[in-house]
Parts: sequence; C-alpha cells; structure tokens
Amino acid sequence: MKCLEHVKDHISYDEVTGTFIWIKKTGRNGKLGPKSPTIDSRGYEQIRYMGKSYLAHRLAWYFVYGHWPDKQIDHINGTKTDNRISNLRLATRSENIRNRPAYKNTLSGLKGVYWQSQLKKWQAIIIIDGRGKSLGTFKDKNDASMAYEKAAKERDGDFYYRNKEITE
Repeated sequence: MKCLEHVKDHISYDEVTGTFIWIKKTGRNGKLGPKSPTIDSRGYEQIRYMGKSYLAHRLAWYFVYGHWPDKQIDHINGTKTDNRISNLRLATRSENIRNRPAYKNTLSGLKGVYWQSQLKKWQAIIIIDGRGKSLGTFKDKNDASMAYEKAAKERDGDFYYRNKEITE
C-alpha cells in the first residue's frame, strides 16, 4: 500500500493500549499527541492518514506485523474499539461471524436461545451446515444458553461467542 510507506514516520501505535499517537505533523492542521479516531457506522475506529481512512484494527496489524492482513481481523472480546494487538487475530469471514453476539432484537438477549411460546420454554438452537439443530428446551434461559455455548464451543473452537450471564 503506497499510502502507508511513511505512516510509521508520522504515527506510532501502542500495542498494550491499542492507541495511535501522532509523532510528526502531516499538513498545516496536524496535531501531535494521541490520535482521535472517528467511529464508523458499524462501530469500528478509523484513522485518517494522508487523505484516506483506515480501520484502526487493520492498521494496528500492519504496525505490528509489517504487512496488510490478508484475512479479516477479529476482535476476540467482541469490542470493536479495543484495538490492543492481544485482542486481534486473523479470521475467515465465517470465523468472524461466529464470534458475534446475539442480534439486539432477540427476546432472550442471548445467542442461540429462543422463546417457544407453545411450550412456554426456552429453546437452544445451533446452526450446522446451514440448518438449525435443536439442543433442547429449558425452563431457564441460562440453561438454554449453556447448552448453546457447549455446542458452539465444539463447532467453533476459539471463535465461539460466549453469552453474558443473565441474572434475573
């Protein structure tokens, strides 16, 4: 990437905190010190350099490993603004999708857990080869969540998404 040839002359990256710092001005409006990232419509930090915007997590990868990532970058803890190198890993699109939380509009608030109104129970479902597989029905949604997590861990390995514990 031609634009990035001199980026390390102008910006430094702190692997421990995941922050970018201007160390040399670019243009007359450039400021030294911590770089204020903008957040894009998907919630990712962007860094603007030489008239172009770069996703901060991809730029962090470039700073540490010296090459542009050839796959997607997954935020291990799911926090899109946590760009510490220890929180970033290469992932295929499929792996990256598997490490996503439940959709915000789900009744349970948990990935893989759905309310079955006819049974008046929570059902755990996992998708395998494009098809939903029932993992059972449960009176308690935490039990359904644990069933989903066990199956997801088997299916996804390190890329499975861990539901947050529900306390009601």
